[in-house]
Amino acid sequence: MLDGIITQLLPTRRMGFVRPTGGGVPLLFGALAVEGVHFAQLTEGQTVTYTLEKDRLGRGPRATHVRPIDCPPGEETPDEASAPSAEPVSVEAPPL
Repeated sequence: MLDGIITQLLPTRRMGFVRPTGGGVPLLFGALAVEGVHFAQLTEGQTVTYTLEKDRLGRGPRATHVRPIDCPPGEETPDEASAPSAEPVSVEAPPL
């Protein structure tokens, strides 16, 4: 995991940019790359951890698995906590 600071958020486009703490160009991340909090809870200047991934369209690297430093690993967002379980449920048919 790498550390960086959110430099810009574009809420209407549901994306933002994170600048690596060691310097370099800001990396794009989308709302779906955010973990532990909702995209709307992020703020410019906030320190985050992230991983690098190649863009599928070949436009360069992007930030994925973006997580605020103060968000403990494994903590679920409210949406994830209320999501239905993917485990199968067995239901017995009533006797005839």
